[in-house]
Amino acid sequence: MEDLHQAMDAYIKRHPHPKRATKQLQQLLDAKPNIRPVVQLLPADEFETRLEYVQTIEKGQRVFHEKPNWEFTPSQFTTLMNLPLKTLESYSRLDAQALIFQRDQSDEVPAKSQADFSEPAGSSAGTPSSAIKSTPRKRSSRGAGESTHKRVCSETAIPESKLSERASSLGQKAPASKEKEKTRIYRNQAMRESTKHYDSYRCVVTGSADPHGCHIIPFLWNSTLEHLQIAISLEGVMSYFFRPDDPMLLGILSSRLGASDETWNIICLSPQLNTWWRHAYFGLKYLGHEDNKETGMSTAELQFVWMPHSHYDKSKKRIDLNEEKHKASNIRACLKHMFGGEPPCSSDCDRCTAISKVQAHKVREHYTIESGYVFPVVRRTEDIERFKAMIQLQWAAICVGSMSGAANYPQLLVSDDDDNQPSSAAQVNDKIEGWLYSVQKSAETGNGD
Repeated sequence: MEDLHQAMDAYIKRHPHPKRATKQLQQLLDAKPNIRPVVQLLPADEFETRLEYVQTIEKGQRVFHEKPNWEFTPSQFTTLMNLPLKTLESYSRLDAQALIFQRDQSDEVPAKSQADFSEPAGSSAGTPSSAIKSTPRKRSSRGAGESTHKRVCSETAIPESKLSERASSLGQKAPASKEKEKTRIYRNQAMRESTKHYDSYRCVVTGSADPHGCHIIPFLWNSTLEHLQIAISLEGVMSYFFRPDDPMLLGILSSRLGASDETWNIICLSPQLNTWWRHAYFGLKYLGHEDNKETGMSTAELQFVWMPHSHYDKSKKRIDLNEEKHKASNIRACLKHMFGGEPPCSSDCDRCTAISKVQAHKVREHYTIESGYVFPVVRRTEDIERFKAMIQLQWAAICVGSMSGAANYPQLLVSDDDDNQPSSAAQVNDKIEGWLYSVQKSAETGNGD
């Protein structure tokens, strides 16, 4: 304690404004941050059991695909390892044909799954695994000169009548006649402003002013008709592997153009946190909520959790499950290096250097945002279940994306509607076009390599 007092005295004496320095220290000492224990991402006592279940699934896939060397991609592997243990066990007992995994020909799916789960005003993820429960289909051929984009457009166009029926079945307002003519929709600035009003025009984590209104689930998912069809095709994957409390709520994302551009899918973050969210440096976990019947508003509790710096890199195309048995190289090894935490090794460690540069602080109380920090977010009670579903889906994708190495693909990060920059539809299309087709292929079970 004496050393602490001496350090405080020295800080005040060196400060050009001693009274201000004293006030800052007092604010720090008086602060009572709500920090709760973080549940381990991959509990050590379950690791070997989980790995055995995944190996059983892999054996079934090798037989089904008639490929003795078939292996999971990093994103598929981490998706399975992050499932609830009972769910993973049940999947290991499924017939291989009931649970078909396709090895995508590119690594854009895991990259996009992370990049899209945190767009500055909404880009954050596709699905971290290119896996889907389905029945096998025959492989479809594509002409050598046919572009990916044209194929997606031609095969995914949605009749307007179907959108109206879908919106009606989900309790949504059907598109107006003028909206039926649209093939693309742009962000509703009023929704962003409403969200900023709910969040008091501050970052919900740090309290800093001038935040970005960030989509939790990417606006790109339903900004065009072709993207909307892809979202519909992914509903099964998302509910099957991400398992939100109410999978039916996922249907809202594909009910109409711009369906996700609502306050229940937007949250205010500082520009810096917005960038780190897109890189999967941290995730937001839903803890619960309380309703206020008098005001018609609900207060949700979210937990800020720093994510690991994955040891999987761009060169890691497939996962050798035998290697995962070794503690030094398995997926749990990356949990030693957590963004926002203390470097566990030395200054010579590149990963230690990387995580040491990432920290966040409360702007008034001056304390460091630790993993486990709990903060409130207020939304309308009628929207709180949808908000919950979006946060849960984001959490699942962030966990998978961070551990699978998806955060190591900055060239694929999409920032189409940053608060400080105009939207560039052409640029966004260039970045996601190939990914959309690759996701579509993963759903067509005959297209594995």
